Amino acid sequence: MNKWIEDVRLSEAVGPEELIRWAVEEGNYQLSQVALYEHFKDQISFHKLIEATLPDMDDRIFEVDDEQYKVIPPHGTFSRKVERIEKNTGVSNEPEANSITRITSDTAAQELVEPFMDGPCQRWWVIIPGEI
Repeated sequence: MNKWIEDVRLSEAVGPEELIRWAVEEGNYQLSQVALYEHFKDQISFHKLIEATLPDMDDRIFEVDDEQYKVIPPHGTFSRKVERIEKNTGVSNEPEANSITRITSDTAAQELVEPFMDGPCQRWWVIIPGEI
């Protein structure tokens, strides 16, 4: 079969919702290019997956099985991931995404010297006027 025709046929076989469903159910909320291709290789070409489908999903919210998920773009060596969004609030279900770290005057100078790494995310401290 002609390669172009094959790519068109495959590109219509799997969409963002199926990729997100797989990530939630099987992929630990990760949209790893390699893992997705291994699972969907009979339904989508690798080129289409990494050059069009996944980049088009970045920073968008999709509804899958009555739940909303936001696709978080890759950063550094980390894969894209999906994050469940609580309905009607737009708030992430990940505790660190919604938390505020309070700094006292005793620790402000020490804590603001530099940001620190907390797993794959770098966290910056914020001082709220009147709190210190």
